Amino acid sequence: SRVNASVNINNLTSSVAYQAFVKKKRVKPISVAMWAKRFDLLVLEVPYTTFMKHKVLYCPENKIGEFNYKIFTNILPCGYLVSKWNPNVSSKCSRCFEIHTVEHMIFNCSEVNALWRKIGKSLKIDISWKRIVFGMQHEGILYIQLNHIISLIAFCIYKVWIQNNNDVPVQLIPLIKNELVTRCKMIDIGYNAKRTNTWNKMYIDKILKIL
Repeated sequence: SRVNASVNINNLTSSVAYQAFVKKKRVKPISVAMWAKRFDLLVLEVPYTTFMKHKVLYCPENKIGEFNYKIFTNILPCGYLVSKWNPNVSSKCSRCFEIHTVEHMIFNCSEVNALWRKIGKSLKIDISWKRIVFGMQHEGILYIQLNHIISLIAFCIYKVWIQNNNDVPVQLIPLIKNELVTRCKMIDIGYNAKRTNTWNKMYIDKILKIL
C-alpha cells in the first residue's frame, strides 16, 4: 500500500493494523531487559532489530509473526499468567506439573523438548529456547527459511496447548502433527509453487516424517 494512503476505518482488519504497527515500531519493548537477564546478556546484546526483521517483518504469515512478537514482548497467554487472574486455571503443567510458562509449554515440557531434539537432528541445527525467541541471527535464504520453520513448529505446539485448554491428552505428538499438516494447507505450503522458496517444503517433509 502507498505511504500515508487513506484507509476506510470500516474496512480496517486486525492484520492490516498489526502490519502498520510493526512497521512503525521504533521503541524497544521493556521485555528486552527481561531477555537480557534470562540469557545472561547485556541489554545492548539483545538482538531486537534482527529479531524484528527475521521473526516478524520477514515472516510470510501475519499470525505467526504476531505470535513471535507476543513471545518476545512476554504477552503470550500461558497457565502461569492466566492463573493470576483466573483461579480456575492451574499455574502448573497438566503433564509434568512444572510451572506452566510459555517457555515450558513451547520448549521445556519433556515430550516437546524431545521433539525439538529430533527436529534439530533432522535439520542439522541446534534448536534452543534462545533460538526460538530470537531466531537465527544470520542472513541468507536458508536461515530465513529455518527461522520460518522453527516459528511454525512453535506456533503449532502452542496451538495444541491452547485448543486443549492446557490439558493435553497423552497423544501429544499426533496432535502437533495434525496441527502442522492443517497449518501447511492453510498457508499453502507445498500446494503453491510461489510459496515453496519461502518455506522450503523439504524441511516440512523431513519434520513430518519424524512425527
